Amino acid sequence: MTSPRRDRPVIPAGYGIKTDAAGMLEWEKIRGLISSAQTYWVATTLPDGAPHLTPIHASFAADRIYLGGDPETRWWRNLAENPAVQVGIEDGQTHVIFRGRATITKPSPERFAELAANVDSKYDWSMDESWELWEIAPATVIAYDLTDFPSSPTRFRFGEG
Repeated sequence: MTSPRRDRPVIPAGYGIKTDAAGMLEWEKIRGLISSAQTYWVATTLPDGAPHLTPIHASFAADRIYLGGDPETRWWRNLAENPAVQVGIEDGQTHVIFRGRATITKPSPERFAELAANVDSKYDWSMDESWELWEIAPATVIAYDLTDFPSSPTRFRFGEG
């Protein structure tokens, strides 16, 4: 997998964000944080256009977040109607905003094994191979470390994003 392009997110000048590359975060660090996260805050859109935010357990592989759950849940129905999604992740120091589009998928056996291993490393439950999952491919990921805020804000761009 190729690394995403890295630059600075658009943040008003009053925040003092550095303009050079010094202090920007590395994708490998952010990838590790996303993979090991316990809680993923998933933001979807309700049918009336209002935001909907919910904490979810998730899995991560190949730079994609995978969500499983009951198709009757509000967040699942929201994604079925509007696949635009943002996922928030943090470890108390580093904060990540993962923006992308969700598509329903049935992972290959190889990908399922990666996802199941990720779930097994974090939670006290196991995935079922029969599950259909929402796969969220990133368009952009914005991350910053609170201990070095003016230098750390970094935007990772995937594909044409």
